[in-house]
Amino acid sequence: MGRYINPPGDWSQGAKGKQQYAEQLGATKCTAEEALAAVNSGDKAVLVWVDNGWMEALAYAYSERELKYFLDTVDDPRPKQTFIIAKSVAEQHAK
Repeated sequence: MGRYINPPGDWSQGAKGKQQYAEQLGATKCTAEEALAAVNSGDKAVLVWVDNGWMEALAYAYSERELKYFLDTVDDPRPKQTFIIAKSVAEQHAK
């Protein structure tokens, strides 16, 4: 399973607080195709925001396999958004 990024402090600021945090870290929204191209680039990383209904998650998809797992929508209808970010930033914030 991916490594997660959690904002410091209380981020219960509504349904998309972690998406906003990703953007504050310098991440930009991208399509699934752009994310797949970026995941193997070396200097870029991919974050995946997932709406679990009762909470949201922001995950660092550190490999192509991880990213494909998160992007699977056949058995997983949860809303998701992908982001591209500098790999150094993702590594610094992922737990």
